[in-house]
Order: sequence, then structure tokens, then C-alpha cells
Amino acid sequence: TLYGHEEPIICLDFDKLYGTLVTSAYDSTVRVWDLAMYKCLGALEGHSGRKSASITDPQTLSSHPDRVRCIQLTDKRLLTGSDDWSIKQWDLSLLPPSRSRSPSLSSTASTMSTPLGSPTASSFDQRPLETLRGCDVGTFDGHNGEVTCIYADEKHLVSGASDRTMKQWDLETCQCVLTLDIMWAMGGTKAANVWAASDMQLDAWANESGEVGEFVGALQFWNFALASGTVDGTIRMWDCE
Repeated sequence: TLYGHEEPIICLDFDKLYGTLVTSAYDSTVRVWDLAMYKCLGALEGHSGRKSASITDPQTLSSHPDRVRCIQLTDKRLLTGSDDWSIKQWDLSLLPPSRSRSPSLSSTASTMSTPLGSPTASSFDQRPLETLRGCDVGTFDGHNGEVTCIYADEKHLVSGASDRTMKQWDLETCQCVLTLDIMWAMGGTKAANVWAASDMQLDAWANESGEVGEFVGALQFWNFALASGTVDGTIRMWDCE
């Protein structure tokens, strides 16, 4: 069991057994964990974006009000989509190696013998949260709303956001190569009815500004085929070729 976040977890991903885990929570921190050491390596800083004026301490992500809603970790390449309307790419291989020793046999045994969900003293790390720097390698800007889902392969990234669009990006250049308008796909009068809050009861998806933040809830693509799931309860298939 890993402890450290102060509010509910939003999303997470890990690369392999005893490898690296990355988590995001409503405490507005993105934490990197060493699964072999049972420890938090620190928090990634970034995602300043459109709300940068509200940052109280630009040196740490934990003071940032924007939250990361979606994460994908492949080997050492990490992608994060945020409420600041941007997606960031990180190279975790650029992080310095962990400086702490492996857990002792006693602490490991204590953790393993404790029932699931029951915290032990050895499960908590009381040290100040370190800010991890130097691994931010790119930013994808172009959405006009919170980024709610992402999916990437070796060359391309696809993202969905509350601006009611999905975008395809080149991972090497961080440039948008295609934009898909979901409202256009809904079509005509039906789209207006679907989008009406009175019909869809969209208040459950509204953020503090009253905007719908989970318009695109999920997506995945393979070669040129893209599947998306949206707030109207519809799954759509797209040809991105």
C-alpha cells in the first residue's frame, strides 16, 4: 500500500511489475513512485497554462490548482492531460536514480502482513515532497477546454477534451495534425437536443464554472481507426486516414 496523496486519486498508470507508477489526485499533484522501493520519488512540476496567475509557488506542482485528469505511461514516456487545456510529455529516464535504500525485511514483512487497506507506520513517508525537474520534454497546446482522455502509440497521440473536440498529434513535433468536431458528428437538430442540459442532465459533469468537463470520456485508436465514447452515451468509430 502506498500513501502520500491528500485527496482522492483521479488516474494512474504503471509500466511494469516493480517498475514505475505515476498517479494524479485532486490534491493537484502528479506523483512518481518506485514500486521496487515502495516509495514516492517526488512530484512532477508543470501544467501552468491558462491558470498560471493563480500559482502561489511556481516551483512545485502541489500548489497548482489545475489537475491532471488522464495519464499514459509507456516504458519511460509519460503523457499527462490537464485542466489547464494542455498535454505534457515527460521522459522519466531523465530522472536521477533513487537515492534511498530498499525497504528493510522488517518493514516489508510488516506491510505485507497487514490487511489490505490498514495503514502501518512503515507505509507512510513523512519526508517533504520533492519536486522532480528536468524531464519535461514537450507540450501539446491547442484544446480550449480540460483534457479528459488521451491515448498514444509509438508515433501519434489522440486526445479528447471538454471543448467538444478530439485532436491527433505528432509525438515528435508536438503539433496537431487533425481535429475532429464531435458536435458536427452528432448532426443537426439532434445534436442541439443531445447537448441540452435539461435533456441530458449534464450537471454531473459540470466544473466550478458550470462547464461540462467530461464531454469525451474515453478514446482509443489502432492504426487509422479511432473509437470514442462521449457524454451522450454514444460510441463512435472514426477513420483518421
